[in-house]
Amino acid sequence: MINYDDHFKSVVLGALFHDIGKFYQRADKNVSYKSSELLGYDTRKNIDLICPNPSKGYTHKHALWTFDFFQKQKNHFRAIFLNEDKLGEDNLTNLASYHHKPSTQLQTLIQQADWLSSGMDRTDVDEESLQSETGKYNFRFTRLRPIF
Repeated sequence: MINYDDHFKSVVLGALFHDIGKFYQRADKNVSYKSSELLGYDTRKNIDLICPNPSKGYTHKHALWTFDFFQKQKNHFRAIFLNEDKLGEDNLTNLASYHHKPSTQLQTLIQQADWLSSGMDRTDVDEESLQSETGKYNFRFTRLRPIF
């Protein structure tokens, strides 16, 4: 039986940590996910599921680092949940990682909250699509703005 308290915790923590990959990605010596020293093989092979892939290639790759963060910290977060495995596709890792390519209603909820908090609809213009104008890896030097 699903514990709705676990669902609630998963959504709250997933929304809170959905962009943790932006910090993790900037800490990586290698800019490319293909040559990353931090990302595990399992994370890299999931890029099709996690990152949007418009005609010019994958975008929102920080979500890969978010996925990897949760994979590596899984034991720390397990202590919070009664049984995360019963949450299925809406487990904490997926809620936080799939916010740019959601496949469930709760993942879409986090995506829409992300859009609202950024003050714009990212389907029209997003930060990573501007990379073609400013340089592919310029995001590493772009200041992360505090929300407070």
